[in-house]
Amino acid sequence: YERNTDANGIDDLKAAIDSATIIQNDSTATPEDQVAATVALNEAVEIFETLQDAYSNLQKAIKTATAQLGDGTGYGASGLQSAIDKATEIVNNTEATASQLDAATMELNSAVALYKKLKTAHTNLLAVIDEAVLLYADGTGNGAAELQETINKARQTANESETTSEAMDVATEELKNAIFKYRVLNATGTVPTVT
Repeated sequence: YERNTDANGIDDLKAAIDSATIIQNDSTATPEDQVAATVALNEAVEIFETLQDAYSNLQKAIKTATAQLGDGTGYGASGLQSAIDKATEIVNNTEATASQLDAATMELNSAVALYKKLKTAHTNLLAVIDEAVLLYADGTGNGAAELQETINKARQTANESETTSEAMDVATEELKNAIFKYRVLNATGTVPTVT
């Protein structure tokens, strides 16, 4: 029996089965031959199972990523789509090894996590921008110019295609601080006093 090392392991498994069957039926086979055939068969089974698990894991990751992507129009969708395409190419490669399949699964899972993080950060930033725009109203309040400047900066961050989730989180916090400051500068009513 010689290992073929095909990626899906089926050829190796068939060859090991054939070899073990020949040895089993050979009355002149030595105990060492029988042990070697058994070891080779067990190795082929293990490789086959490992490869099948790796293929299955990558197929599940592709399914999960595709579901997460949805219609493919969200922020960061192109990056996730690229990762899905790369993983699909690897899962369709009959010569892919278990380590290549496992690496593709990890890369795709990382891409999904990044996509979720980007999508959440982008959604949060847009919500705070909407809040700030409503608060700004006609721009006649105290500190309106500063608030408008921070809104513009946040919009620019939200519209940049290569913006990181960290940059969007920073822009969100800066805009929240600007909103707080604007509200303080434009507070109405009686100011409570401590007596």
